[in-house]
Amino acid sequence: MALTLSPTHVHASELVGERGSAAIMKERLSLANDQYVALERKLTESAASEKDAQAQAQGSELKASNLEAEKLKLELEVQRLAAEVEKLKNAEPLKLKYGVYCSADGTPHCNKCKTPITNFGWATFFDGQVKAMYCNCSKTPLILHENGEPVDAPTAMRAMVPGAA
Repeated sequence: MALTLSPTHVHASELVGERGSAAIMKERLSLANDQYVALERKLTESAASEKDAQAQAQGSELKASNLEAEKLKLELEVQRLAAEVEKLKNAEPLKLKYGVYCSADGTPHCNKCKTPITNFGWATFFDGQVKAMYCNCSKTPLILHENGEPVDAPTAMRAMVPGAA
């Protein structure tokens, strides 16, 4: 009896070949999937490093901007100080009157820091109270004197003004 194979029957060699190619295809798909995952990881790392580089570039720009602003600030301070030095060179010297320095226009200046004095208050001189001047650089009152006696600050100030009696 002769065995006839119908078209639905497949030879064993064909089955082995088909199975072999399926395993190879599965291996290839797995390899491609691994490569895809590796490429995704590289892309993510690349994007992160690009963001870091951009942040560093922005940080460098900000530092440069801050340094430029600081330089400008220092240049302005140098100009201000140069103008102040020039003003002091051209200013008339302070004269000592009533135990305090006075400018040509009669403005009293602190004996310690040479700035104009604008604060007045009461101070004790031996056993009495007199109106004295105070500078921001010290808490010690500047009691004005004439011939060893205290002089009231407002009275002395009127006398310090040029042309006043």
